[in-house]
Amino acid sequence: MESASSLFLVMCKYKFSDGNDCDEEPLEGADFCILHIDFPDKSSPEYAMINELKIKKINDKITKSDFNFEGAKIPESDFFKDKLLLRPIFNRATFEGDASFVEVNFKGGASFEGANFKGDASFEGANFDRFAGFNRVTFYGYARFNETTFDRDTWIKGAIFTKGASFVEANFKGGASFEGATFDRFAGFNGATFDGNSKFNRATFDGNASFNGVFFHGNVRFNETTFDGDASFNGVTFNRFGGFNGATFDGNSRFNRATFHGDANFEGVTFDGDARFNKTTFDGDAGFNGATFKKDVSFTAADRTKPTRFNNAIFNNANIQRKICFDNCKIKNISFSGTDISNDLDLSKSTITGDATFKKSKITGSFIFSPNTFEKYSSQEEAFRRAKRACEEAGNKQRADEYYFKEMVAKRKQKKNAVIRSLDWIFLEKFFCYGVKPLNTFIIWMAVIGIFAGFFWMLQALPSPNPSGYIYFSIVNAMTPGYGGMYPNSGIPEIIASIEALLGTFMWASFISIFVRRFTR
Repeated sequence: MESASSLFLVMCKYKFSDGNDCDEEPLEGADFCILHIDFPDKSSPEYAMINELKIKKINDKITKSDFNFEGAKIPESDFFKDKLLLRPIFNRATFEGDASFVEVNFKGGASFEGANFKGDASFEGANFDRFAGFNRVTFYGYARFNETTFDRDTWIKGAIFTKGASFVEANFKGGASFEGATFDRFAGFNGATFDGNSKFNRATFDGNASFNGVFFHGNVRFNETTFDGDASFNGVTFNRFGGFNGATFDGNSRFNRATFHGDANFEGVTFDGDARFNKTTFDGDAGFNGATFKKDVSFTAADRTKPTRFNNAIFNNANIQRKICFDNCKIKNISFSGTDISNDLDLSKSTITGDATFKKSKITGSFIFSPNTFEKYSSQEEAFRRAKRACEEAGNKQRADEYYFKEMVAKRKQKKNAVIRSLDWIFLEKFFCYGVKPLNTFIIWMAVIGIFAGFFWMLQALPSPNPSGYIYFSIVNAMTPGYGGMYPNSGIPEIIASIEALLGTFMWASFISIFVRRFTR
């Protein structure tokens, strides 16, 4: 019985995650073996001895190809640099100083779950041929994974990077998950490649985040991710779906020269800073439904020969508080249904080849576009109608009349019957200007009077040889029910006079109604 008790006392009290106990002998007077015992204070005389014993033990394990360091308290050194590690386990391990895994070859998978790196951690140039697990790891120093290759799935869920993280030109050949990770300072992924699906859902970037030049071959999701600093996705290629649903960009966001080959979803995203999508290409749908833009947002192509391209641009129910500008964009379909735009909407230098929808939208500022903006007449009609309502709500009735005229022109052009379309063009558009241009109507009326006066003179329809008499007669005939002592000759002159009288009476009434409408508004 005493022998069993003694045996129990010489075993380390550390319990592995699989439920087994550590079979190493504890230090004299301690409960844990040299690997699992905590470091004493550096000022303690025992510190140097403990540190030396730990180094010796780690080197012995490496020599024996024993890479189970779960829960170990590891001193600062480069034990593992340039090594080949077979199925290493560093779960819940603590690295007291800087840890170097530079150009390490991890075979059979590597697990660092729950580990703590109190100094800088470097995995630059390392290769993971199977899975790499860094879930819930805390990096108190700078973490470097530059040019690291992950051949299979990589898990970095819930990891905390307190000083900065760099994954520059890293290669993720399998899936990569950074869900719930926290980056307290700068996070750099410039030039990295993600061959599989990648997830950054609910991650937090407290500092600036840079993904410039990254290539996402698979689907990528940043759903409900928070970017407290500036976020840069310049030149990024999204080969499939790119999702940012519910994300928050507190700083400025840049997607300049990015390419979305699949759908891009920014539904419910909040942009607190400036948002730039200059020279960006959207081959699939670009959805900004319910998004909030608190500052300026632009979709601009600086190079006129290479416009920013959209398949479908959807901003339904979005809240755009500052100016939104589409400069030199080529858009198939665009929709602003239910959208609240508190500033200007500028489409003047872009082309929309398909449908444009503005149902129940509200535009407080100016709605700027040109007749060439919309290739479809139905889209022109919809846009001019929305612009008209915006001007009416702003109290600018004169500008509203101009948009109403353009709206009716676009509506006329949609009529399939060429005869009706031509008659509308002559009478409704040119003669009466759809009731919004009284001066134009008056000038045309005077021109008609002059033309009929010319007819009367050519036919010698009046007894008066004086040209002024023909003008006088044409005015009286077009504007009053009587001739005042001057009558046309019988025959053709009477028929022409009757036509002018009918036309003149109608134009006179139209001019009065247009004039009154214009100036009472």
